[in-house]
Amino acid sequence: MTSTLDPRIGTFAAEHVALGLLKFDRRYQTDHHSAQFIDKIAADWLPEKAGAIVASLRRRVPDLSRRDLEPSRGPQDEDGGYYVLDGRARVLAARQAGAESILTVVYRDLDLEQEAEIFDWMNRVRRRPKLMETFRARELYQAPATLDIIAACRESGVEVGPRFGGLPGRIECIRALDSIHAFSPARLREILRMLVKVWPNSHHALSERAVVGLHGFWRRYAETMSLNRLEHVLSLTSPEEMSSLASQYKVIERTSAANAWARVLLQKYNHRLKVGLLDPWRDKPTHSTTSLKRSPDPQKRLSRLEERLKVAENKARAGSGKWSAVDVAQTALDEEKWRQHSVDIQSTAGKMAKRLAELDEERGRQTGRDPLELS
Repeated sequence: MTSTLDPRIGTFAAEHVALGLLKFDRRYQTDHHSAQFIDKIAADWLPEKAGAIVASLRRRVPDLSRRDLEPSRGPQDEDGGYYVLDGRARVLAARQAGAESILTVVYRDLDLEQEAEIFDWMNRVRRRPKLMETFRARELYQAPATLDIIAACRESGVEVGPRFGGLPGRIECIRALDSIHAFSPARLREILRMLVKVWPNSHHALSERAVVGLHGFWRRYAETMSLNRLEHVLSLTSPEEMSSLASQYKVIERTSAANAWARVLLQKYNHRLKVGLLDPWRDKPTHSTTSLKRSPDPQKRLSRLEERLKVAENKARAGSGKWSAVDVAQTALDEEKWRQHSVDIQSTAGKMAKRLAELDEERGRQTGRDPLELS
């Protein structure tokens, strides 16, 4: 099959090309694919799935001593060969999978500028498929995990599909569904059942931050929390209120929306609870908070949280803010104080233990006895 494009571009044909003949021009291509990405493609390699790559056939440099060779159009290379314009990752994965050749759309009679233009257009003017589109494709070829996700949603009366701005009973957070189902299909069913039960008529109930936030909370406190208490707490609030508080908490703590949602849920769970309190939430240091948490001045973060609390109180008194924001800021300040207090207690205990050991050693030297015998 040979076709003609714009006259200045030349012709192209589809053929199977040996992988050993394919090369890359490093003047406009770099090794930007990670080894994990290549391994993922190679592990499930099928030529039918890979499709066709695109390459440019370069001519060899002509031997000027031979008059029977006419100068050829296009970039000339000492070795000649096929230079990949689109499909670098597939070529590397095919080699790793042990394939011998790959279907290639081969352009001929291109100059270097045209090669670069085609490479730029193919890699820039391109849209990644939406998650909902890939989910529907998996549904059509009946991927087992996808079919089970659809079944789990329907068990709770939910359909997977776009919410179009506010349709209840629909869920469209495909990435969250895939992630939670990979962790535990039973957990996905429990989360969907609970959210639909406590908030049956709200389109915010099945938002991504609610689904992922509840999963994060559940995963962290699965062994210590009470499901009845959790369901009761959720029934006393609304998804709109949870989202509003989470948005404020996200700004204060510089964390993700789902993480902030889970921490707001923790605050509500422990509210007025004397027995069965859950442990405080401790985040791993992130890029935005590492410098603050590791600051040599322990008062730096504390003073910043106190300043935010004052700003929230002033806005609430002036009517330009909500008192719920004051509660969130106060909780963050209390957690930081508790964290620093715990560090101080551990530091004091360590100093006391060290001092007691020194005293025992000194008494042992004075009496000539082993310090362990004195204790």
